[in-house]
Amino acid sequence: MSIVNPYEWRVIHERPGKRILAKVDPATNEVVICEEWLEDHVLEQARIQREQPLFVHPDLKPLAVVPDSVMSKAIKEGWSEDQKQWEKWARDIDNRNLRLTP
Repeated sequence: MSIVNPYEWRVIHERPGKRILAKVDPATNEVVICEEWLEDHVLEQARIQREQPLFVHPDLKPLAVVPDSVMSKAIKEGWSEDQKQWEKWARDIDNRNLRLTP
């Protein structure tokens, strides 16, 4: 048996690329849930695909690697099917290392 401080973050679920943490907020006495995305491997995957592109079809070429955290955010915010939002995301300078084509 171990004594655990409920006000400190605890990992309640973990899978490759994601951890879910929880703690009790002392001010409200409510449980707070936090998603932590571990996506260093996504940058490596994008680099490899830039060097050795995947052949999908002669007329089709993948544009970018989309991290799970971005897809999750898009779904939560309701723009996962919005082509203009995805174009905006892909053109953002912060995402240049995830692009597969110039």
